[in-house]
Amino acid sequence: MKCLEPIRVGHLTLKNRFSMAPMDVRLHTHDGYATDRSIAHYRRMAQGGVALINLELHVVRPDGVGPYYMDPRITDDSYIPGMAKIAEAIHEGGAYCQVELGHFGKFSAVEEALAVSADVPPLTNPTKSLREMDEDLIQEVLQDFVTCALRVKRAGFDGVMLHGAHGFLPQQFMSPHSNRRTDRWGQDRLLFPTEMVRRVREACGNEFLIGYRLSGDEYYQKMYQDIEGYSVDDLPDIIPRLVEAGVDSIDISAGALDVPRWYAGPDPNLFPNDGYGGYLPLAEAAKKVSDVPIIVTGNMGDPDLIEEAIRDGRCDMAGMAKQFLADPDFPNKVAEGRVNEIRRCINCGFCAVGNGGLAAVDNHSVECAINPELGWALEQYHAIRPATTPRNVMVIGGGVAGMEAARVLKLRGHKVTLHEKSEQLGGQVPSASKAPGKAAINQINDYLKGQLDRLGVNVRLNSEVGVDDVRAAAPDALVLATGGQQFIPPIPGVDGPNVVTGIDVLLGRQETGRRVVLIGGEEVACEVADYISQDSDKEVTVTTLLPGFATKGHVAGVRALMNLQAKGVSFVPAVREYLEINSEGVRLVDAQGEERLLAADTVVISAGSKPDNSLQAALANNGLVRYHIFTIGDAVSPRSIYEAIREGATVAQHI
Repeated sequence: MKCLEPIRVGHLTLKNRFSMAPMDVRLHTHDGYATDRSIAHYRRMAQGGVALINLELHVVRPDGVGPYYMDPRITDDSYIPGMAKIAEAIHEGGAYCQVELGHFGKFSAVEEALAVSADVPPLTNPTKSLREMDEDLIQEVLQDFVTCALRVKRAGFDGVMLHGAHGFLPQQFMSPHSNRRTDRWGQDRLLFPTEMVRRVREACGNEFLIGYRLSGDEYYQKMYQDIEGYSVDDLPDIIPRLVEAGVDSIDISAGALDVPRWYAGPDPNLFPNDGYGGYLPLAEAAKKVSDVPIIVTGNMGDPDLIEEAIRDGRCDMAGMAKQFLADPDFPNKVAEGRVNEIRRCINCGFCAVGNGGLAAVDNHSVECAINPELGWALEQYHAIRPATTPRNVMVIGGGVAGMEAARVLKLRGHKVTLHEKSEQLGGQVPSASKAPGKAAINQINDYLKGQLDRLGVNVRLNSEVGVDDVRAAAPDALVLATGGQQFIPPIPGVDGPNVVTGIDVLLGRQETGRRVVLIGGEEVACEVADYISQDSDKEVTVTTLLPGFATKGHVAGVRALMNLQAKGVSFVPAVREYLEINSEGVRLVDAQGEERLLAADTVVISAGSKPDNSLQAALANNGLVRYHIFTIGDAVSPRSIYEAIREGATVAQHI
């Protein structure tokens, strides 16, 4: 396979074509120092078989920090000893390593941020106070990049990745949108990034890798039609200049921090291939004008796509971040012919904005919705440990919580039987995967089903379990993963013929008329509305008792909400009361206290779920409390995939 072949990058030969892209993992201290947990994390990543690891962004000066928590730094020599331990751990794991260096520029989380042009604030924060960089300050920042690169070299790393993508400071100099200067730094917008590369090369020598992270297209035009950024058409001018300055590789990404469609991805408009390979056209354009290896990053977690892209000469290497969080062993599994055993990233964005994501300022680390081991390489809380006493365990419910519990139980040596009352495994995953941009979520279903089959778990479909069945089986332990039921609000007329549920719509069990009113405003409701409004003839209105929509901030919900806004879907928030549903539509009292009739041919209920704990209650009523009973997932309360999988894994470790 081409993806397993060595490749020459600078003075080094990498063992394969897999690169771990920089991604914040929140394992450093509050003031940016390496910890035993960050060292263990990177050792674990290296052990998975990746050739090149890029550490997350390290800011080169205090005024370059982002709006995140625990930004790693290498702004003085005191950071070197901890960094040296990370480099050593990665090398011991069999990989080379670089450190990403960068500066947020006008996006920095400081009172007065540095800017290329002070009159161009972030589009998402137009009142932000900016300080325009003068000649002295530009020279100072360039020297900071050099000084930090030298510290990286002293710490034993093989190179640096200079962050010139995503709207960071070098891109702000490159962009016609943000660089309005009339001096030499504006007359030649490539002067700053090329001078940065040239000076780092001169200081660090030829036996030191310099990678450059480049947005192949800023995507301003895709979001804001009246804003001029640079695009893929400018790469023939940009890339040769960077190569001439001294870069050894170019990592192609895209977008800028104030382009919402970029960070809410994988947007179907940018990632049409089921969320994969959206930046490959940019990489292909870059490769045509590059004399150094081109790495493409951005939803490249499909082994077949990687192999095809490298074989066809569209790129030289595949960079992945989220996929390595989901499964660090991705390269090893490809090399060993175990592609079907890869835990594929589902593109849910939880690692970015979930409990442990960039917005979670008081959490221990970044977390993955489908990999409970992530972030715990030091403590090994979720490492599989053989059971002291193998037991006969009955798992009831074949959603992701039940399947993960069954998987871990079997790996620990227990005898496991999983009962699912329907004809298929997956719980709510099949319906969730129907929403635009969410096809990848089915991959966790495929992974878990494949694991249960490989491990020989006794799976019984169309098997609804009652009290008598439990009594007859006499298990040593019982895991109740019975899921939830759709919550139907007590609105007069909710049982009418024009009322359907969101899940029935997603699964194709029910059609909707031309005029549709949804009741419910969180993530799932917005996704259902997004699904329905794919038909441009539909007139869709989303209503909710909540003050807003998709309020939890999950990437899927944010993306769906943005799509709805772009389609002109109507919103009615802060409903005071739903009066009734009738043949004409929905009568309600709106936020202003006015009674309104929202005309509808179909009313769709998507107001969440409630636990299905009927079996648990029946067991208790029949005195079957002698069994070790564990209730997980939606059977406890409505759960995310993250919560369901983690509960399944945790319970299985304690039986």
